[in-house]
Amino acid sequence: MNTATAVLLLATLNTMPSPAQVPQALNRFLEAQPPVGPTSRSVDYRVSYRSFRQGKSKGEFKDSGSLFVGTTRLGNAWASAPQHAHDLQIGEVALPSEGQRWFTQTASPSKLAALADSVSALIRFVRLLHLTGEETTSVSHVSPVDMFLVYPLEASRPDSKFWTFQMKAGEARLHVKKDGTPVSLEVVQAYEGRLSPHFGEYFLNRRETWTFLVTAGQLQTTKYQLSLRRKDWKDSVEADLEMTVGPLQ
Repeated sequence: MNTATAVLLLATLNTMPSPAQVPQALNRFLEAQPPVGPTSRSVDYRVSYRSFRQGKSKGEFKDSGSLFVGTTRLGNAWASAPQHAHDLQIGEVALPSEGQRWFTQTASPSKLAALADSVSALIRFVRLLHLTGEETTSVSHVSPVDMFLVYPLEASRPDSKFWTFQMKAGEARLHVKKDGTPVSLEVVQAYEGRLSPHFGEYFLNRRETWTFLVTAGQLQTTKYQLSLRRKDWKDSVEADLEMTVGPLQ
């Protein structure tokens, strides 16, 4: 996976191998979900993006607002442009900043498909990745035992010849209730390396969280959060994004 562009992991998982690895409770829950018809949902977002070159700021982009996501009659995901009444632009305009381009890619329909149709995205996710472990924890002495399904998800190694390179973290953890209801999905990807003993530092620290809720009998994503810290030798990026998803309309 290209960590520089893949912001919404769930929206890019398209293959559908055998569901044999999917725990039975989760599989039953997902298969029992009704198909998603034409939908529309509002999304409130806050984004902050800063880029640097050799430690000096290249630019900063901050924005907040709303947009809409949904699915068509044929089940295809769509996403509107951010809703800014003052953004009417006529004639030639200045090129967007690096942060604006990053957010535009982040808010594309293919990346936001997981917000529009959480069930289809989760089905693709659990059937594509190889389940490596199940962990259980008791929330309290009266709570049912939940499951944490662990999937390997290492970040793609940069295309360089490294003097040192180490994968620090790479996994996705799906929190599922005892009855199979998904609660959240957390993704952590991290590495670090150097091109030589004296220069050329590389590192990545990427953390993503999807929060789910069953409303009116349907599973929905209610929040998406991303924290990205990346350095590619001379260039580095810091980005934070939070999207809060409204009810079906």
